[in-house]
Amino acid sequence: MSGARSEAVVGYAEPLGPEEAQAEFSMWAFNNGGNWKDASGKWSINSDANVKALQFLKKLSVEDKVTQNNPGKTNRTDGAFPLFTSGKAGMVVGFGPLSAQLDKDKSVDYGIAPMPTAHGSAPRTYGVTDYLEAFKKPGNQQAVKDFYELYYQPDQVNTWIKSEGFLPVTKSGLEVFKSEAALKVYLDTLPNIILTPNQDPMWDKTLTAVQQNLGAAVEANGDPKAVLDQLQQTAEAGG
Repeated sequence: MSGARSEAVVGYAEPLGPEEAQAEFSMWAFNNGGNWKDASGKWSINSDANVKALQFLKKLSVEDKVTQNNPGKTNRTDGAFPLFTSGKAGMVVGFGPLSAQLDKDKSVDYGIAPMPTAHGSAPRTYGVTDYLEAFKKPGNQQAVKDFYELYYQPDQVNTWIKSEGFLPVTKSGLEVFKSEAALKVYLDTLPNIILTPNQDPMWDKTLTAVQQNLGAAVEANGDPKAVLDQLQQTAEAGG
């Protein structure tokens, strides 16, 4: 998102604090050709592409000085987003609910663009996954199947998506929402979504380590490669 500023402040609100450090880093790493795992399924947290992405984020803060003073301690919801909504940041990596708030408040004149990429490839985006858990007991499979069939009926799921301000996750949803100009950038990028490896048993422990430690890499004396090397060790510790 790129917004008009009422005064000279920061160019980019960079949130690498403990709330959602993995999300912000993912967006830059994915669009530099990086990922949490490689094509073979092995952890690749300290890959060259990821290291370069984190070095770039440090450079924006320490050398170029185009971010707020403490990106490694800044969260999205109580840090980066308020900077943007108050007109004190020129750019932030946002999402649908933030757009809805901006449209409601009408305090910032903003635009939406896909993430920049390092190699001219199609922009990628970061996806999260929610799970439905059900009791595994005799006779329950049909009930779960019936629920899914009801939930994913086009009228049902698309009405819910619209009321919650989410993005469609079905082909029918893409058809329903494709005419909404405000969603075009999001819908164009959805086919290139990358999910975190949350089905790996080590992801929860790795995620915690990322949220607690990644921000240190963009401090003045931070070492992006050393931080990612340590996170790689954490992920591989599960075997």
